[in-house]
Amino acid sequence: MQFFRAEYLAYLWAIPAVLLVHFFSMRLWESRMKRFAERSMLEGKLIPRYKKSHWMSRALLIALVFLFSILALARPQWGEEK
Repeated sequence: MQFFRAEYLAYLWAIPAVLLVHFFSMRLWESRMKRFAERSMLEGKLIPRYKKSHWMSRALLIALVFLFSILALARPQWGEEK
């Protein structure tokens, strides 16, 4: 497999950066929520469907979106043209 626009593969470095920003925002949100209310109150009454795994799955989906977008921009090609 080869890429028609291989220079777009240089943007793969953005995936860890996006994940870092996402995890930083998660920690910031959690620290603000701790100041606002107790964790048991948050999970039970204010945000009934809150789970920490939602943050992880959201981060994984965002990383996959960036990965596949970058790969699509690089235009992968198979086979030979004669």
